[in-house]
Amino acid sequence: MFLEFTDYKTALTWSRMKDKHAVLIEKEHLFAGKYSQTVSALPEEIHRIIQYVDSLDYPSTPDYAFIRTMLRKAAEKRNITLEGKFDWRYHDTSKSRIKKPTAREKDDCLDELAWIFQ
Repeated sequence: MFLEFTDYKTALTWSRMKDKHAVLIEKEHLFAGKYSQTVSALPEEIHRIIQYVDSLDYPSTPDYAFIRTMLRKAAEKRNITLEGKFDWRYHDTSKSRIKKPTAREKDDCLDELAWIFQ
């Protein structure tokens, strides 16, 4: 889910695939460090989070402090404040049309995601 906030159409190359084997191959590529162009463009700290999550065993408790630190470092490098809020929490979207996010809105997503880990 995290990567889908970066680019809802291309971040997860398998999001529109129906062939389970093809999906598995794409997921293996991601966790082996063979990133799509969209994921490659993300800050190194996000790559470290991906690698960290992949290293966890199923019953493991994630180190949320590490994840928060990586998100804060990534935000700091991009001059993003982590005081944002999710727009859907405070905005009536029932009459809004779904649109492709702007580059600034994509950057804001990282800002808003950090709120989850605070």
